[in-house]
Amino acid sequence: MTQHERNLIIAVIIAAASIFLLPDFPQDQAYHQFADQRTLWGIPNALNTLSNLGFLCAGLWGLMVLAQKKLLFASIIEERLAGLFFAGLVLTALGSGWYHLNCRDVTLAWDRMGMVVTFAGVLGLAAAQKISLRAGQWLGIGSFFAGIAAVLWWRTHANLMPYIVIQFGGMALVAWFAFVPSKRPGVSWGLLIICYVVAKLFEAGDAPVFRLSGNWVSGHTLKHVAAAGAAFAFLPAYQGKQHSFNS
Repeated sequence: MTQHERNLIIAVIIAAASIFLLPDFPQDQAYHQFADQRTLWGIPNALNTLSNLGFLCAGLWGLMVLAQKKLLFASIIEERLAGLFFAGLVLTALGSGWYHLNCRDVTLAWDRMGMVVTFAGVLGLAAAQKISLRAGQWLGIGSFFAGIAAVLWWRTHANLMPYIVIQFGGMALVAWFAFVPSKRPGVSWGLLIICYVVAKLFEAGDAPVFRLSGNWVSGHTLKHVAAAGAAFAFLPAYQGKQHSFNS
């Protein structure tokens, strides 16, 4: 076991322990009150709903180029984790689209289910490329099931803290991985982190962005666009030709 693998295990243990030590965090019902609630073309919350097409297009593009063997990864494990990421984008598009048509906790759960699939792909692939294939495989699997469990825990116990720890703790891990030299080419992790940070800033500035744009577009709509842009981080792996895996 390498030192990086040991550090990763310690970080995961700390994150898991914090779930039990941190106080319960209920879902703020004001979260559902987005700045832009316009109905356009008969679609409720139209721009927040339709902007999920960015996730759908990015996810379908990724799955297509993976199927065509145009994304060059050094192992089948990395390819499957990339597939999990892109499948998560498709699921996020469907879940988030459904949520924004009728904003309430029960539909938000479906939105978050898609996002935890995306996070699992990101975490696993980052660990595979930065730490080891073994670390990537187990972190991807672990975060997939932990994320689903966190969403279910929130719905049954009204405690969002496990989901918060997984989301922000996971991105903290990706930020750490960004400073670890890559063992193999594949993904621009810096670009992916930038897209995530910009998306969170737009999310936090939902209403101010809406006012500054003259009530044309809200921060939450732009959050969807920025988050979908994370798919561009996979362009360095694009080869446009057939390839074979190295074991």
